[in-house]
Amino acid sequence: MMQLLSRFPISFAHFSYMSRLSRPSLLNTLALILLLFLTGKANYSVAATWNIHYAQTSGVHNANNSYPLQVLGLALGQTGVKYRLIKSEKVMLRGRAIEQLRANREINVIWSMTNKEREEELLPVRIPIFKGLIGVRLFLVTDDYADLMSPVRSLDELRRFSPIQAEDWADVKILQANGFDVVTAADHPDIYRMLANDGASFFPRSIVEVWRELEGEQMPKALKLESNLAVQYPAATYFFFNKKNVVLANLVQTGFERAIANGKFDTLFMRFHEEYIKKAKLDKRQVYQLGNPLLPERTPLDRKELWFRAEQLYQTETKNKTGLTTETGVTEAFIGSSSNSAAEDANEVGNTQLDTQKIEEAKAKANVN
Repeated sequence: MMQLLSRFPISFAHFSYMSRLSRPSLLNTLALILLLFLTGKANYSVAATWNIHYAQTSGVHNANNSYPLQVLGLALGQTGVKYRLIKSEKVMLRGRAIEQLRANREINVIWSMTNKEREEELLPVRIPIFKGLIGVRLFLVTDDYADLMSPVRSLDELRRFSPIQAEDWADVKILQANGFDVVTAADHPDIYRMLANDGASFFPRSIVEVWRELEGEQMPKALKLESNLAVQYPAATYFFFNKKNVVLANLVQTGFERAIANGKFDTLFMRFHEEYIKKAKLDKRQVYQLGNPLLPERTPLDRKELWFRAEQLYQTETKNKTGLTTETGVTEAFIGSSSNSAAEDANEVGNTQLDTQKIEEAKAKANVN
């Protein structure tokens, strides 16, 4: 303790005052001093290394961890602290990781889609690390379901198909709230197996995840990316911390804000995602807008610099730009001629119709009703 205090400009009088404080008050005071020190409010350096533990995930999730870890490292690096990012000794599914973080055991941080319940249990840094792209979903399907879904021309028609998600993902409640009959499974291997065996119709995956997953060893050959459809809902993936770990959360917040201000976050984001966004060809898809009733009120939707806008990448004539407003009032712009208004849905039936009988037969085969 004396070695740590000796690095700060604290007089003997200050230390005498602090020694009379209760233990909680003393810890709070030291935490404040340390925070000021690390965020540039003091002109001294601390040699101590922050050991930050995160949840080890299995299979396909390991590849998806690369970008969040680099964002976390970027934020910490902007503060000048020394740090080590250490994965947990045991593999943790999402629900287990949240439970351990809430109990302040094994891990210090997770990154996860936010919802009201999660923000009540944990301490979020309210900066969306994927800039909202986590809510833009393409569909993994079998050949049979790709054919069955090809005539879809409205959201109501899309609702006839059953999406699948992991049982502890926030997406389950979001899709259910939008009228979908959602099938759930324990994890990715179970999802792939059920989907390949017609246990569900499609697997919505964000455009920041699906490409690596398609190349993964666990991906069954029977699955592929559907080429014409997508859904989008306002969503944010945050870094979350234990509610008592205010110092670490504030440290990451401070570094993150610096990386946004100096452009380093945008550079990292585009380095990872520009290719994926272009490959998604959102301007060629029917993109159906969904609401997100789980989105907390404090989501920073008013900070435009935190959210990806399609016009940042796609360059088309202004007349082809369509502003789409979700049920929660969030406007996203997707480029192209696709539109989801009720009037156009009614008029844009096309020359093919959904084969309702085949859809029901497939659902009956999977015993999903």
